[in-house]
Amino acid sequence: LYLPTDAGSAPVKPYLEQQLRWSCFGVTPPWGPNPPQVGQTSCFTITVRLVNPTSRAITFSMPTNIVTANVPGSRVTYRGNAQVSQGSVVSQPAVGGTGNVTWNPGSVAAGATALLSYAVNVAPVAAGTIVTTATHASGTGTRARYVDE
Repeated sequence: LYLPTDAGSAPVKPYLEQQLRWSCFGVTPPWGPNPPQVGQTSCFTITVRLVNPTSRAITFSMPTNIVTANVPGSRVTYRGNAQVSQGSVVSQPAVGGTGNVTWNPGSVAAGATALLSYAVNVAPVAAGTIVTTATHASGTGTRARYVDE
């Protein structure tokens, strides 16, 4: 989340983006219905994009300077298949479980983008909105802590 510059473009500060797509990374179709249907399980891939548009590298390191994404539970469970474009997955829930997926991207170069992707199962028990990643209001939303440029 960021506030744009006066020109309407992204500021020159690192930021996170998160995408949800109907596909199940590493799993052959069918992935279940899209949109999800009550009483059926659908598989989705969550991708976290860490973008560093600055002119200097930013650095992540254990144990506290990492990226954390949360699988909130209830009707959403972790399916696995965590993959990163650089660095390593530090921890992840058990398949079928809930909790944090943590990632240490290491040093993210100036102008670079690093990616984390993982799969979740969505199994609605009633009609309505399904939260597939924890929200900011919950205090466990997707977040990154790093040493800035």
